[in-house]
Amino acid sequence: MPEAVVGATTSDILHQQKTAEGSLTFEYHTHDTIANTIGHILAIPTIHTMLWTWGSAFKNPSKELADQLFDRYKDVPWKGDVLVRVGHASIIGDMQRAMARNESVRGRPWRLKDIPGRVMETVGKLGIAFFTFFATAGAKFTRSDFYNPYANSATIYHPKLAIGMHELGHAEFYNQRDNVSRVGLLIMDWLGLNVGKDIVLPVPFFRSFTEYKASEIAMKRFKTDEERREGLKVLEAAWATYLFGDVLSLSFLPKPITDSIGAVLSYPASVAGHLMNRLYPKKDQRFGFVFEGKKTDKHIAYEKAQVLPKSKKDKQPELSAHQVLVATAKAPKSRELPVEGKGGRQFTEEPLKNGKRPLHSNTSRITF
Repeated sequence: MPEAVVGATTSDILHQQKTAEGSLTFEYHTHDTIANTIGHILAIPTIHTMLWTWGSAFKNPSKELADQLFDRYKDVPWKGDVLVRVGHASIIGDMQRAMARNESVRGRPWRLKDIPGRVMETVGKLGIAFFTFFATAGAKFTRSDFYNPYANSATIYHPKLAIGMHELGHAEFYNQRDNVSRVGLLIMDWLGLNVGKDIVLPVPFFRSFTEYKASEIAMKRFKTDEERREGLKVLEAAWATYLFGDVLSLSFLPKPITDSIGAVLSYPASVAGHLMNRLYPKKDQRFGFVFEGKKTDKHIAYEKAQVLPKSKKDKQPELSAHQVLVATAKAPKSRELPVEGKGGRQFTEEPLKNGKRPLHSNTSRITF
């Protein structure tokens, strides 16, 4: 029986993995009324047209997809409590996780102490819960896949493996950061998305950077090169839209205008991403990952060196004097006993062929 998780229904928990500092929980069901009605329709001009996945329209993710995602991310040393919802989104559940105590949902950007800090943290959580309501509701209407770092949860609607791999790549990317850098990343993301240029200039190319890192992690977690090639058909097209949006944000136009332009021109940007995926000649390396079948001996040697513990890389075991002697000694060419006068070391007390005992001297005796 799986353990209870904040924001999840225990009976819907499909997989659960605990680590030293966190956990990974998968919840699966497809009984999402809004997503299965209006969401399927609105996803066609948005998600499926952008990613060229029209064949996936009106399809729900399968339980096998949840199994695949768990299998590829279960070995991550999670530092927080990550919840993955496959086939549905939960407005109340994400709000509960956004408001939960730090001990109940680890891995979120809350570490303030003392009374003033706790008051600020509570106010911040209330604000996050408020925006989480609208963000999760909007995701239901368009069946959008997303990772919510403030609730440390991922929502997967798309039946393609690559989409879920990318969202869990976001979770692992934030999992790799310490709390200070995690807070900094989330502040930059928040300012860029919600405040906009009217108050502060978004960090240049920050959004496309985080999207790139999520796909880079996904590339390493895929099991085979075939999965990578199939996944890149949607990952590169999606990343092209983020890159175009960051370029557009550097203009001097007001944010409402750039948002309107981006909503229209993101489609040509995705087409450019699809064309790059299919026409770019170097198909053996994408998002910083060299395909398994294309790795040279140099790549393999480097990766093996990174896997070795530091103590083994820095300190090699030394051989004893006896081990050196055994390793360098040459086997005799025949089983004949040595003949006096032919030189060589004498290691036997047996008589020579002429009946005499072998000579022993300082030059023929080995001492340790």
